[in-house]
Amino acid sequence: MLVSAADLKTAFLALSPTTNSTEGVTAFVGVVANFMDQVQAGPTGTPGIFTLNQSVMIPLILAMPPVSDDSWISNFVSAWQTSVSASTITPGTVTESVWVGSGGLDIATLPSAATTITTIAAAAATLESGLNLVGAASDQTLQLATAIRDATLAFVFNCIGLAAPPPLTPIPIPLSAE
Repeated sequence: MLVSAADLKTAFLALSPTTNSTEGVTAFVGVVANFMDQVQAGPTGTPGIFTLNQSVMIPLILAMPPVSDDSWISNFVSAWQTSVSASTITPGTVTESVWVGSGGLDIATLPSAATTITTIAAAAATLESGLNLVGAASDQTLQLATAIRDATLAFVFNCIGLAAPPPLTPIPIPLSAE
């Protein structure tokens, strides 16, 4: 289950200051990844189903031009959405009693986030909406953390286990992020 936005804020504020943009972005994306990687699919899932593709997100954020207005938001959301789509899904983290043929586990869940998370575009829209509030927020770091948390919680994972034999028929179950 995801930790609170306040916990993510604390992790952001614990980042060491740096003048090296690559070092700073890498550390920031690492905090985002450590947070998002704690998501689970539904109440019967465990953390570990999702691994953010940091190697995609880091260069996309580094390529963002410096701006003095909110135009950074669409570039950030695009970088986040691209890295989420390229992320890895690990089967075997969800249990459901109907998946008798696979020992109650989602062993047939596809390993690609782009195919398993059915709501990536909606999650990106949630992120963009939340980030639009950052500039006006009295606690901008908390608003950033809240936007990332809300976007992650907008994931719906299409988890797939197998029915009892014969045959071992796949049974997909959509499960909301927790």
